Amino acid sequence: DPKLVEDLAHYAVFATAAYGWKGALAFRGKIHMGGNLEAVLAKTGVDRDHLISAHWASRTHRPVYFMVKDVSRRKLVLCIRGTLSARDVLTDLCCTAEDFVPHGYHENNSGETQHVSRAHHGMLEAARAVDRMTRRTVAAQMSANPDYGLVLVGHSLGG
Repeated sequence: DPKLVEDLAHYAVFATAAYGWKGALAFRGKIHMGGNLEAVLAKTGVDRDHLISAHWASRTHRPVYFMVKDVSRRKLVLCIRGTLSARDVLTDLCCTAEDFVPHGYHENNSGETQHVSRAHHGMLEAARAVDRMTRRTVAAQMSANPDYGLVLVGHSLGG
């Protein structure tokens, strides 16, 4: 499907932009004055007014992310950065498998879950942290922009 390939290529740019000025330097040999935000705006072409939120300081189990409106495609884009810092590496190293119940599945009347999945503990905790930090903002933006869809994008730890 050509449209799907076009969308994948378009949002892959956002995934690499999440690495901010360090990614611009490492991947393209360019330094963006103004730091991470300027690097994201330059790479994605998103207008500063369409930045919704950003969290640029990673901690163990709390990756860097940014959220923007992609007005031309009517999408809210939540982009989670992959591994870059030592704290991200600590999240990666929490690599035991953990059981979890995916959203939409619940316990039946006998107390058993309908579906149990397994995930990398560090990535699952990182996903939960991003969910906690962005849930209200995503809900408010989707309510305020009912004709928009939601795109989640990332690479490595952010994927």
